[in-house]
Amino acid sequence: MSGRESALFQTKFFDAQTQKSIGNEDKAYKLFQEALNISPENDACMYELGRLEFALNNQPAALGYVNKAIAIDPENEWYRLFKADVLIEDGALEDAVDEYKSVIKLNPESINVRYELAGVLIYLGEYQDAIKQYDIIENQSGITAELSMEKQRLYLEQGKEDEALAELEKLIEAYPEEVTYQGMLAQYYLDNGDVDRAMEIYENIRELDPSNGMLHLKLSEFYARQGEEQKSYNEIKLAFETIDVTIDQKVGILLNFYSASEFDNTQLARAYELLDVIVATHPGEAKAHAVYGDFLFRDGEDEKARDHYRKAVELDPARNVIWSQVLQLDANLSDFESLAEESDRAILLFPTLPEFYMYNGIANIQLKNYDHAVTYLNIGKELVFDNDGMSGQFYSSLGDAYHALEEHEQSDKSYTKALDYDPNNVFVLNNFSYYLSLREEKLDHAAEMAKKANELQPNQVSFEDTYAWVLFKQGNFEDARAWLEKAIAHGGDTSGEIHEHLGDVLFNLGDTAGAVEHWQIAKERGGASDLIDKKIADKTLYE
Repeated sequence: MSGRESALFQTKFFDAQTQKSIGNEDKAYKLFQEALNISPENDACMYELGRLEFALNNQPAALGYVNKAIAIDPENEWYRLFKADVLIEDGALEDAVDEYKSVIKLNPESINVRYELAGVLIYLGEYQDAIKQYDIIENQSGITAELSMEKQRLYLEQGKEDEALAELEKLIEAYPEEVTYQGMLAQYYLDNGDVDRAMEIYENIRELDPSNGMLHLKLSEFYARQGEEQKSYNEIKLAFETIDVTIDQKVGILLNFYSASEFDNTQLARAYELLDVIVATHPGEAKAHAVYGDFLFRDGEDEKARDHYRKAVELDPARNVIWSQVLQLDANLSDFESLAEESDRAILLFPTLPEFYMYNGIANIQLKNYDHAVTYLNIGKELVFDNDGMSGQFYSSLGDAYHALEEHEQSDKSYTKALDYDPNNVFVLNNFSYYLSLREEKLDHAAEMAKKANELQPNQVSFEDTYAWVLFKQGNFEDARAWLEKAIAHGGDTSGEIHEHLGDVLFNLGDTAGAVEHWQIAKERGGASDLIDKKIADKTLYE
């Protein structure tokens, strides 16, 4: 090659490398080809072209180029390693093994190549040959856990348990202070029924590292196998007091206690001991407080559960499930101030989750902030997808809010929409019918809804009272009396409102004495209307 050709080759080759480095592989390929045309025996060009073909999944072309490169420079390790890659991709694993062995002959100290060779041998099922490569690596670099564990695994794959055990013992001898390996040896003996030998090793570990949490977990498993339940629990408790047993491991154990403790007071007491330990050991872990809250919530300790859930979201505000628990408990406890405040915070964190708008609406209805409730309920209902139950809840709450604002048309539309989603929602049926009766509007429709509510849930005092009141407004006094008497029989005797209603009905039936008697009872019971004294004094009905 002339000096001019040599300079041109260098330029082409350099430009090709530059284009390859910036990702212009098509341009690089063309320049490498041009360089090869100038110098047809240039193995470096062949190698680069082969790599570009390989990147395009063109294995035959890649193999052709790299074979030519190796023919020119048979001692180039990079060429042979690249060829091994191509062969592996092409499924020619035995040929790849030959290439790795060729590289090792060229460079016997190449640990990485021996690892690659061992990997292919394992894939081929040639475990013993792979172990030989690991032995050579071990002689070069010393005993390591990675090598010993892999060799142990390969021995076990071949059923060579003695050799596997020897590998583990060799690892322990090399690292006598590393109790993890001793724990593995103890587990080996346990798995093979040698309980006494396993216990000897566990006792040795205890002497070396008495606060080792993983040791206590293993001992807990051991005692459980032996049926020694108290000893097993004692070891679990010791494990919970350490930080080397992770929070996730501890939560997993507590979940087992969750089911076991439902009907077992001994397990329940143990669970709460462990819960105290986990929050003491991991005070900054949201999961510790969340799982404590789960137990308390299940066991009806709503205020204490809420305290732990609140701590959990303070530590990890991104947990929407725990926010849901906090809000549910606010509602259960009728703490509507907290429900309003905490649902506001949840909405800021999770503006697309409709349930938080629902809680906010409910809270503000109870706090008589009806305009605010309407705003948030209207936003939330638009965020619901494929959940008729939740959509129905939104419209039901909107009906309540609009009713309180005396926007009766909007209230009626909302209740009607709620029943479109859930025609059997007894609370909507009851409330809607009652509010219509108060306004003396659509009384036939109100009667239908009230009757349906009672059919769906019979013997409910408030539903029976509502139906009776609708009948009263329709002038059907006999049936109204019958339903009010049912309500009283089913527990409504303590309600001043129901007795007042019965008095009103009896007055319209001409029984003034009976009316006054029930009005007097209504006054005694409490909850009657502001007109109750006037009714009693004048012995007449006022509405």
